Amino acid sequence: GEALSDTATDDLDLRWRWVSEVLADEGYVGHWYGKGHTGFMSMEHLPANRGFDGGSVLFLGGSGSYYNMPRMNGTAPLFTEATDPHTYSTDLFGSLAVAAVEAHDAARPMFMYLPWQAVHGPYDLPP
Repeated sequence: GEALSDTATDDLDLRWRWVSEVLADEGYVGHWYGKGHTGFMSMEHLPANRGFDGGSVLFLGGSGSYYNMPRMNGTAPLFTEATDPHTYSTDLFGSLAVAAVEAHDAARPMFMYLPWQAVHGPYDLPP
């Protein structure tokens, strides 16, 4: 078979479709809130361009500060009063996921990917 991208590049091979793209073709609205090891190589690697059309906010990477790692909102950097770089990542991702579920139209199926950053060190504590 074909080899996927080298793990040293920390990206996804764009020759392969993401499950979110397959589900989007079937009418699902996709959300990604959490850490991600994608988006470093190009804009096409960001979840917003891979079937997560309902919303995506992610840290680029996972291991690092829970407060000030680079964050993307769709395809733009994310720095707002509500989700500034000083917001604890677990609180940020959890509140965005809950808001998405509460606002979701149940007539359309939903796919949500919520990879918590809390599996990584350093283990920052919330304020």
